[in-house]
Amino acid sequence: MLCRIHESAFPSLVEDPCRHPDRPEPVTFAYGVPIRLPAPLPPLPTGLWGGRGQRPLTIREGELWEGEEPLDRSEGRCQGRRVRFARYAEEGAPQRIRMAVDGRGIFDWEVASKQIRWRMHPEHQGVLPYWLLEQVLPLFLSSAGAFTLLHAGCIEVGGRGVAFLGGSGAGKTTLTGFAMSRGHRLVCDDKLPIVCSHGEWNGLPAHPYHRPERLPESLGRRVEDPAGEPVPLALFCLLRPVPGWSAPAIRLLPLPEALLQLCAHRIARFRWCDRPDLEGLGKLSRELPVVGLDVPRDRSKLEAVLELLYRQLELEATGAR
Repeated sequence: MLCRIHESAFPSLVEDPCRHPDRPEPVTFAYGVPIRLPAPLPPLPTGLWGGRGQRPLTIREGELWEGEEPLDRSEGRCQGRRVRFARYAEEGAPQRIRMAVDGRGIFDWEVASKQIRWRMHPEHQGVLPYWLLEQVLPLFLSSAGAFTLLHAGCIEVGGRGVAFLGGSGAGKTTLTGFAMSRGHRLVCDDKLPIVCSHGEWNGLPAHPYHRPERLPESLGRRVEDPAGEPVPLALFCLLRPVPGWSAPAIRLLPLPEALLQLCAHRIARFRWCDRPDLEGLGKLSRELPVVGLDVPRDRSKLEAVLELLYRQLELEATGAR
């Protein structure tokens, strides 16, 4: 599968010289970024990267930084485990970041060398793909300004991206799974990277895995035909689960509420992302529609939910809301 990536979206991540710029290199792709093979990752879209003087991201097991005092620290929880973040190097743009997962391992991100190094006890390496793809890569790449990260699922409908916002249990995975059963391609299941390139908002394919069971530290099921390149975004849907006897409904959110919901679903751990992310989301909320979507808790009504989305996309395409 040959993936064509919009290089202009990631100038800070792939600009280093390559030893053999005229020789295409086999790479995998995740979150819109080329990753040099081999990497400790499960099957991902692959292709030939003719970077012409640029270098893909490298992920490898290796030595970590020792003995340095970080500039700042923060922590949170994921999968029931404490996760600690530390930033190193000089003030200003982040240059080195550490993510330490209690009981699992440590991941170091060095922006200048385009490297992620990891250390994990052999008995825990079975869950390494989950931590790299679901947590480490999206947070590290968003920290370097590669994209704004939203807690959202996304499908491709007729070449346009439809994103589903909502907290855990809102139905994002259920709706993306149903849409795939109707022939639509998956862009992402839970974390949506978005970029604005040449005046167009794009959703980047995250990785081709779908997690309907939500098993802990599991990527879920591999998707056979995911979106392979950036998808122009057309619609954001805030999911609202309603009783099964209710009818699906859709309404356009006013601008203040639309902006509030986009900001509320931003995934961020690093304060230097705040201003560019929020400015970008303000622009996005003015340029793309955000709707509230009532989704009955009755799978037999999901077809009607999709029909509502199709009609909304037609309205947006014609400008008749």
